[in-house]
This record gives sequence, C-alpha cells and structure tokens, in this order.
Amino acid sequence: MCYSAQASFIAATYLTTIGILCIKKNKIKHAILFACIPVVFALQQISEGLLWMSFPRDWPMIQSITPYIFLLFAFFVWPIYIPTSIAFLEKKSLRKKHLILLSMLGIIVSLYLYSYIALYGASAEALNCHIYYNVSIPASENKIGTLLYLLTTVAPFFVSSLSYMHIFGFVLLLSYIISYQFYFIHLISIWCFFAAVLSSLAYVIIVQLNNKKS
Repeated sequence: MCYSAQASFIAATYLTTIGILCIKKNKIKHAILFACIPVVFALQQISEGLLWMSFPRDWPMIQSITPYIFLLFAFFVWPIYIPTSIAFLEKKSLRKKHLILLSMLGIIVSLYLYSYIALYGASAEALNCHIYYNVSIPASENKIGTLLYLLTTVAPFFVSSLSYMHIFGFVLLLSYIISYQFYFIHLISIWCFFAAVLSSLAYVIIVQLNNKKS
C-alpha cells in the first residue's frame, strides 16, 4: 500500500462530498457537530496532501508547517471532538455523563500530547512510501498516552446507545490494530487515513437519527 498526494486529495474530495451530504441530510440541531466529522477529516487530509507535494519540490515553508497542522488535528482536535460530538447526540442520561467525562479527559489528553509538539517541535519525512511523523514523546509516556488517546477517540462509540455507533467504533478499532500491526512506524499517518475514510459512516448514523426523529 503506497500513499501519495493524490491519495490524500482524493480522500479529501470524497470526504468533503460525504460531509456536505451529512450536513444537508441532518435535521437535528445537536447532530451538526457529528455531521461535520468527514469535513474536518477532509481538512486534515488536505494538509497531508500538501505535505506530500512539498517533498519533491522546493517548498520548505509548507514542509515545515503542514506537520504541525496535521498533528493539530490528530493530537489535539480528535480527542476532544469525538466524545463531545457523540455526547451531544446521546439521550440516555448515564451514558451522556460518561461521554461528558470522556470529553473532559479528551481536553487533558489533547493538551498533554500537543504540549510535546509545542515544546520540542515536530517534523515529517517520506519513508517507504508513507509519511513518518517525528514527535518527541518518551516511550514510557507514549504507552500511557496511546491508551488515553484510544479511550477518548474510540471508546465513545461504544458508550453511545446508538447501534450504528458500535459498528463505527468496531471498524475504527480494527483499523487501529491493523495499522499498529503492519505500519507501526507510520501509525499516525496510516490510522488517520483509515479513520478519515471510515468517517463516511457518519452519513449512515445521520440517516438513522433522522429516521428515529420522523
């Protein structure tokens, strides 16, 4: 499997289309944040597409800025965005409280992870047809950070009372396992790409919510 600027831009176009459909299809005020997930992933993929383009060209500024933009989404946005967007949809009070707690944890995780980038910087390089993001997080803390990250970005799908959310969570977790097993050194880039494509499942969930409302 080889990734490129074309793959990132095609994914971004696809996700933008799905995102627009989600937003147009959505009739529930509290679901707008969730409906926008594919569009936010599209923006992240555009940043990686620009990074890919910068490697063979003389674009040092793009090559130095885009890793920070991509990692801003990966490390800061998603641990907060995912549990919060699902919490807005939840009707059952106990599950909603758990999702709010995960959202609060997401804020801590985001600040914790991105602080390393703010303090020590980050860089990226094309390595074996994939992008490797160099982030200075100690191995011992990286394990804890990974567990907390999965808790805030994957667990909310299983906490939700919506059945399709569980399917979303399962395939998301499966994509992480595959990325970890076969693309460990490129885990950040590969799993974000898989998660981006899988975010098209948001459309199915929006349709389910509209059907319940009607």
